[in-house]
Amino acid sequence: MLGRVEAEVETLPFHDRVEAKKLLIKFKEDSDYKALIGVLKILMRYGFKLNKEELKMLIEDVIKFLVLNNRKE
Repeated sequence: MLGRVEAEVETLPFHDRVEAKKLLIKFKEDSDYKALIGVLKILMRYGFKLNKEELKMLIEDVIKFLVLNNRKE
């Protein structure tokens, strides 16, 4: 599901795409989930929505990412 979010970021207009990519990098490097929320807010401005199942899958992906990232440190 994180892959879908990243793919949707690529479809954004330039200025929002740059901002969203910065936030994704911040999320991945610093495990800052608030940065991911910022990406989702940008995507929502352009009609991106997740249903309950997709949101559940995204949350599971984020938890897995954070757990794996913490193990590396």
